[in-house]
Amino acid sequence: MKKFIPQTVAAQLIALLLLVLIVGQGFSLWLIIGENRMQARAIKFKTILEATVEHAPHPSNIMHVKPPFALPDKPGVPGSFFFSRNNRAALMAGTKHLPKYEQQYGDMLRAAGYQPLSVLVVLQSGVLGMKEGVRPPPPLRNQRRGPDGPRFERPPRPLSQGGLQNRPRDRLQNHPPPRAKGNAPALGMQDLFLSAELAPGLWYNAMVPHYSLEAISSRILIATGVWILLTLLAVWFFARRITGPLSALTTAANRLGRGETAHPLTEQGPSDLRKAASAFNTMQTRLTRTLETQRTMLRAIGHDLRTPLTSLRIRAENIPDPKEKKKFIATLDDMTSMTEEILGWAKDVSGLEDYAVVDLNALLAAQADNYNDQGQPVSFDENGPVIFHIRRIALTRALQNLIDNAVKYGKTAHISIEKYSDRICIHVDDEGPGIPEDKLQDVRKPFVRLETSRSKETGGTGLGLSIADSIAQSAGGKLILKNRSPNGLRATLQLPSAVS
Repeated sequence: MKKFIPQTVAAQLIALLLLVLIVGQGFSLWLIIGENRMQARAIKFKTILEATVEHAPHPSNIMHVKPPFALPDKPGVPGSFFFSRNNRAALMAGTKHLPKYEQQYGDMLRAAGYQPLSVLVVLQSGVLGMKEGVRPPPPLRNQRRGPDGPRFERPPRPLSQGGLQNRPRDRLQNHPPPRAKGNAPALGMQDLFLSAELAPGLWYNAMVPHYSLEAISSRILIATGVWILLTLLAVWFFARRITGPLSALTTAANRLGRGETAHPLTEQGPSDLRKAASAFNTMQTRLTRTLETQRTMLRAIGHDLRTPLTSLRIRAENIPDPKEKKKFIATLDDMTSMTEEILGWAKDVSGLEDYAVVDLNALLAAQADNYNDQGQPVSFDENGPVIFHIRRIALTRALQNLIDNAVKYGKTAHISIEKYSDRICIHVDDEGPGIPEDKLQDVRKPFVRLETSRSKETGGTGLGLSIADSIAQSAGGKLILKNRSPNGLRATLQLPSAVS
């Protein structure tokens, strides 16, 4: 589920706005369409009521109607109009009472000269049928001429495609509405039933089908789509103004974190982003000045320390006592070695070396060959070219420290590379006893040694892992130490992908 959620600020802003627009506009359309449909239904029902009143026989002929009797079709109004001896609308099942339209229907009948004794208007949706236990009505027929009145004869109907004349149906309506299989109505189809008692025992009935769901106007949908599209375009333009400077700020911060020289950011976009870019440029200038001061100091310290140490070494050669001479020279060698390692560690941390494009596969293969030439058990799993942007000398120094530890304490070193979308991992595995779990963090600190004899031959100066960790951090990565099973240690240089 999380992978479908947008990750960038622009994508999240656009997705959130799109969701709000769809929900808000959908609710507005629901209200507008609902209101329009209510108005359309009121107009439609009023038209049906007027057509039903117009289609009824003249009030003077009502007493001559002998139910059950079906009136001719009403042009332009599909449905059935007939007389019965009972209230046919009251017999239908699944109906909804509409008292508002009853009042209108009664007023229309009275305005036309009728004197209705009772009026009922109901709406039926669903399967057409009558209430349980009600007997079906007798077949409808046409009124013939009687001795005391005119005839109400149905005009001849056109022939159907099959050549047979259509006859009145015994189904309450002459033209049934569209129905699905099983006498179920078509989608959105409803039946409006009207029954009015025009004389005692004489009910005038009408059943008119109609669609309850009118089609949504295409203009509404087009206008809504255009409105949403224009809003998204405006948001996209505004999001670009925000995310463009943010992306540039992120790139510059990553370059600065790796010790690279980053160009000053262009102060553009909204005022908040311009202030952030200005603050970053100021910070970058101060850090660059501080690093340059540190580099100058390291060069001076290196020169000032090497000169007196060399002078002391020359004077030590003139000590007459051979035993004291040997001790003095050994102490000077230790001081020189420690000074060089400390200066090298400080140099790696300060980032004096410039970045370069390096093929890691070729670099690691060359390192393994150099150790093999010296008789050291170092192996490397070669892969395809892995082009990386990093300080080459510093990376070589970090790898040599890890390989030296693996060979010295783990008997052998095996180098491998794992490449991911956002990082590259260089593994150095050995087969030694590993490091106690409670010491895995401490061994990264300067001058921390697991071997406590303080002998250079057995424990070194305790700067190897610290230097490797500092180089990884200066490149924006980290050093990971993990014991292997059943034995051995894995030292991993994890570096962020910065392919040039």
